[in-house]
Order: sequence, then C-alpha cells, then structure tokens
Amino acid sequence: MRQPKSPRSSGYLLPPEWHRQSALWLSWPLNPKWWNGQIAEISRTFAEITKQAARFQPVFINCVARAQ
Repeated sequence: MRQPKSPRSSGYLLPPEWHRQSALWLSWPLNPKWWNGQIAEISRTFAEITKQAARFQPVFINCVARAQ
C-alpha cells in the first residue's frame, strides 16, 4: 500500500503564527447559534480586531453572499 504524501512533500508550508505573512484571512462570524446570543458583541470585537490588524497588513474577510 502506498503511503500518502506529507503536506511538506506536497508543497504546503505550515509556518508558525509569528512568521512573516503577506495578508490575513478571516471569516466573518455569521451563525448566531454558534455565539451563544452574543453575535452583536462578537461582530463589534471582530471588527476591532480587523481594524487593528489592517494597520500592519492587508486583511481579507470571507463571508457568505447574503451577509455582504
């Protein structure tokens, strides 16, 4: 049986969090059920984190079309 390739041998790099990066990708918190009734506060906090991160690098946010 053939062994699966490792991420490294497949060309993937899994750098540590302090490694230099060209951008930050985030996913907008969407489903209120996941946030225990705190979606408004979570959204404000997410926006503040995004604002601060954007001072240092480009930030891209994933979200579903209906939330845009």
